[in-house]
Amino acid sequence: MFTILVVDDHAVSREVMRTLLGYLGHHVLEACDGAQALQVVRSGRPDLVITDIFMPTMDGVEFVQRLQAEPGLDQIPVIFYSATYRVPEAQRLGKLCGVRYVIPKPSDPALILQTVNQALGVTAALPAARRDRPAPAGSKEADPLQSAALQLATFVDLGVHVAAQSDSARLLKTFCRAADNILNCRRTLVTIHTAGGQKTYCSDDQTGLSQAELQAITAIGERAAAQGRTFRINRAENPEHGAAPEGLPTLLVAPFATPSRTFGWLCLCEKLEGRPFSESDEQLSLALSTQGALAYGNIILIEELREGKQKLEERVKERTNELNQTVDVLQAEIKLRLKAEAELRAANAQLATRADQLRSLTGELTMAEQRERKRVSMILHDGLQQHLAIAKLQLGGVAAQLCSKVLRNTLEEIEKLLAESIQISRSLTVELSPPLLHEGGLAAGLAWLTRWMRDKHGLQVELSIEKFSEPPEDMKTLVFQAVRELLFNVLKHAKVSCAKVSLRELNGILKIVVSDEGTGFDTCQLEHVGENGYGFGLFSIRERISLIGGSFKIDSTPGKGGIFTLTVPNNSQASDISTALSANS
Repeated sequence: MFTILVVDDHAVSREVMRTLLGYLGHHVLEACDGAQALQVVRSGRPDLVITDIFMPTMDGVEFVQRLQAEPGLDQIPVIFYSATYRVPEAQRLGKLCGVRYVIPKPSDPALILQTVNQALGVTAALPAARRDRPAPAGSKEADPLQSAALQLATFVDLGVHVAAQSDSARLLKTFCRAADNILNCRRTLVTIHTAGGQKTYCSDDQTGLSQAELQAITAIGERAAAQGRTFRINRAENPEHGAAPEGLPTLLVAPFATPSRTFGWLCLCEKLEGRPFSESDEQLSLALSTQGALAYGNIILIEELREGKQKLEERVKERTNELNQTVDVLQAEIKLRLKAEAELRAANAQLATRADQLRSLTGELTMAEQRERKRVSMILHDGLQQHLAIAKLQLGGVAAQLCSKVLRNTLEEIEKLLAESIQISRSLTVELSPPLLHEGGLAAGLAWLTRWMRDKHGLQVELSIEKFSEPPEDMKTLVFQAVRELLFNVLKHAKVSCAKVSLRELNGILKIVVSDEGTGFDTCQLEHVGENGYGFGLFSIRERISLIGGSFKIDSTPGKGGIFTLTVPNNSQASDISTALSANS
């Protein structure tokens, strides 16, 4: 006999073929894919190769091409052994790679043996020496076992094929053809419930059924799908059963469903050879239907996921476009904002420069005012007052020499006017620039100020002075004027007749506090300097004190008086106001 290599990734299919060929005395080799088959061919040199086409690692087509490319192996005949529903495709592939024989799976054992003998070029004959072996497949006693094995092999092959299928229509057509072969029936229908109604698939291009037959089958199929059970109709056993059409004596209808979802129903029409559908056919149809429904459900799920993915991608694309547009708008706004901020910074810098210039100008004006006050005061004191005093004395001497009473009276009136002028000049001199401030220092100047406020304006001022170092002349003048203006502020707004002034030095810092217990005011009003003439005095004090590096703090609440605190650095770094003004300029 001959050595035959059987190549199939399903062990059941290899076992069926090994049993059948072994009965005739052939030596059977086995391989599970094309790669392993090449190794077996090289070592075992078989006379014939029977191979499946669709296998993992290396399929049948590639295996044959590799076989024909090796010298010494290219003359080994090959038979393609493929599922019935793939036979047209197997025949096309066989022509492409030079394989003459194709055996459908499952096939009648006699057809398998006949094809094997043709490929080997021998006449079919059962050797006498092998008569003691079990009857070959195809004999009466072996047919049930052989048929079940072939059914199982095809069932397994179908499971692998449908699991790899991605098109639902092709899947259902393939499933119908496989069901015809596995259950040995004339045609198979699968009806799927869709959103638009129903769609029926058949193992043939046409169902071959009349409208009335389709309606009758549909009624049974809907019951099977709704109730989740099978209907087996055999008129030979139950002639009175009238559920099936007259032209279809045997029907097997099952739900096309998974354990969690029903897609429709499956109908197997007319068992071949006129035999009725058996209980085992019914069980097999349920298993077959569940297998097909699971594969179909996976495809539907993939399609739904793909559709969802497409919608999501479209939505993402839309959102991306929207975000890109938003980003463009934001970038444009950012550019405008950056430009505006740059312009604002430039404007602020310009304003700050102008403010510094104005502050310097204010300082210059303040110091010019102080110098002018002092100059005018000296003119009044050293010039005008002296002249007026001399004139008064001379008039007094002249009046003593006059005999005319009228002239003496006139001269006395003129002398009184000169005395009043001298007094006014002296008061003006003190108000412009008190000589005591420059001659006696800040403490003497403040003491004179408290007496002057009492005598001239009726404001009692409690003065408290601790030991301190005498500040420079210009700084002393600024502090004195600030205290005087604060006391005038008490007179104008506090509505009280007394105030307090304290002066002390701590770590080179002069601290002067002017306080009262009058009406007080809301310090927030100082934010609106200039409205109705309000706040200019306090604002001016703050600006002047800042020129010498000092600060001015105001604490006041309506009805609770006010506390005004001046802090001035009393050291060489801040002692020269002219230097400070030059730096600010």
